[in-house]
Amino acid sequence: MIDDRSPHLVGSWRFDVAGPRLTGGPPNAALARAIAALPPVAALLRAAELLIIERASARVAGRHLRIDLAAGAADPIAAALHAVTSRWWATPLCHVRFEGCGALLGPIAPRPTPGLVDLSADDLGGHSSVSVYTRCDAWLPFDLNGRPQPVLSARNAPRLRAALAAVAHALGTQGHALHSKFTRCDGYVVANRLDACDEPVDIADWGYDASWFVAPTPRRRC
Repeated sequence: MIDDRSPHLVGSWRFDVAGPRLTGGPPNAALARAIAALPPVAALLRAAELLIIERASARVAGRHLRIDLAAGAADPIAAALHAVTSRWWATPLCHVRFEGCGALLGPIAPRPTPGLVDLSADDLGGHSSVSVYTRCDAWLPFDLNGRPQPVLSARNAPRLRAALAAVAHALGTQGHALHSKFTRCDGYVVANRLDACDEPVDIADWGYDASWFVAPTPRRRC
């Protein structure tokens, strides 16, 4: 399942980009530095078939603005960097998000699936950072309703762990796992939260019914 509506993530890891805090200069300098650090990260996620970028958006004053990557853009990171440093250079932004599709390894064959993993560049008060996050539960031993999924988890969780470790190596920094209401993280391992009886939590008990989620939808191409 992929969480399509709630503000909560299944897993999120932030990687700080080396460099001094950028304040008092051009408003998007820290964000531009974060975007400039993305190419090796995007290449690693693409090689792992976790994310092939299809679209990008920026956040400003609580609104999400679409960044036009142009159909078949050969370098979506460069396109986003150009938009930030030219079109919106005078408008302070704090976040650029990249979304697309990846390959979910099922019991039989890989399924091209949108929304497996997202990537973002962020300005955190003048500090640059890169984040990798997921709303999909394929990495968990149990799905978000507490049902066991040993084959799905065994085939996909190691891919995510390996990709996150590779991102850390490429950026020269360890990823910080951010708090999630749905799961718990130990380094690059994401697992289900457990209830008082040490059973995996069924988030339907928290009021999240099926309308909050979408089943991974195959695409012909990815």
